[in-house]
Amino acid sequence: MFKIRKRTLSLLLALIMILPVYTSFSAEDASKFKNAENLLAGLGIIRKGEADITVTRAKFADVFTKTLNIYNRDYVPSNPFADTADSEYYEAIEILHESNYVNGVGDNNFAPEKPMRVEYIARLYVCALGLEMYPESGNISFTAAANNLGLFKNVSYTEEITLHNLLIMTYNLLVEAPVGKMKIKDEVSYTLDKKDNLLYEIFKVVKETGTVTENSVSGIWSGSTVSDGYVKIKMNNGTLVALEGNTDISGQLGRTLNIYIEYGDDENRVICYEERSDNDTLKINIADIDFDNSTLDKIVYTINETNTRSVSVASFPSVIFNGVYYDNGMFDLNTLKDSEGTLTLIKSGGGNYDIISVIAYTDYFVGNVEYYNG
Repeated sequence: MFKIRKRTLSLLLALIMILPVYTSFSAEDASKFKNAENLLAGLGIIRKGEADITVTRAKFADVFTKTLNIYNRDYVPSNPFADTADSEYYEAIEILHESNYVNGVGDNNFAPEKPMRVEYIARLYVCALGLEMYPESGNISFTAAANNLGLFKNVSYTEEITLHNLLIMTYNLLVEAPVGKMKIKDEVSYTLDKKDNLLYEIFKVVKETGTVTENSVSGIWSGSTVSDGYVKIKMNNGTLVALEGNTDISGQLGRTLNIYIEYGDDENRVICYEERSDNDTLKINIADIDFDNSTLDKIVYTINETNTRSVSVASFPSVIFNGVYYDNGMFDLNTLKDSEGTLTLIKSGGGNYDIISVIAYTDYFVGNVEYYNG
């Protein structure tokens, strides 16, 4: 069972400045919500497509127990509340109560359908990061602490919160908020290693940046050992093979993505991925390439059979040719002469195109086919 670690109040005060207790935030960011929904659905915390309704105390109990990964632990029902037996989330409510995270509202009731107040969510989320509980009468409130820790980034709220905004807040809690080792640069800024968050501490999931270089279909062409349902991903620190899980990442061949990978003892699994804004692409028909005037770092091609254009490519681009991966410019462009197909240039970062994805084939004409029935 995940344990909330206790740290001193001085750690909190070293990290954040005292700001107003309550802040008004802009409308929810659609891109951030999409990322949050994909990750939390991949972790089994929520289901995709849930309505954006006001979060009740019962619904919050369900999200929070799954976020802490204590939802499925064995427990003996104790029925501490008289008004939760018919709740869809009665198990989560009991688990949080038995774990001393929540109490009732008096008279042996929990009020499961009552809206969950943001100040209480902030208290639990700040403490989940390992910061010790302290009196609200101190120098800073939990809501302000959560704000300064980035938990409310892209979140809209009043005294209550809707589900979509809670999912963004939970994403911030797992991925972007600091936990474990902190490198304090000044009063309000900090840098994090990719494992210094609850996402890794609880789920052993790491947010990586990588390029999908092979899938099971391209593996058939290249004679690869990548099996059905797996993808090969190239990252700065090496290459790994992972289960594609419940994602369509196998269809992202050649693209550089933010990929959430669950590292296991026997194999790795993709939880979800995020599109990157720097994945600019340009598709060129191989038949339109002027091979006499083209090199791997400068491709000349025609448009509408008359207009000629050229495009600059990185000095040592990576090439995926029918599923075979060539790194550091180790590919002969003339291999594509007399071929049909497409060449897709991809920018995985700033600057010139640095990845070339090629799907090519050569037509063969068969003059006669004889049928033999042995």
